Amino acid sequence: MEPGTALAAEEAMLAFLVILVLIAIVFGVLGAIIKGLFWLLIIGCVVFVVAVLVGIFRFGKRFGHRAGTSSR
Repeated sequence: MEPGTALAAEEAMLAFLVILVLIAIVFGVLGAIIKGLFWLLIIGCVVFVVAVLVGIFRFGKRFGHRAGTSSR
């Protein structure tokens, strides 16, 4: 795998996570505003938690490290 391909895949995953967080926020706001649709709030919370967990597990170990730098 080429170095640029890994970076592009990582950027695509990050974009996907941002989209998931935005969807979670929209569902959460709709669920909080519209009476009787409490399940939208629940769905928004679940999607947000899943997006955060995926982000932690996918990027947690690499967060703050750049390619070609040592961790000394």
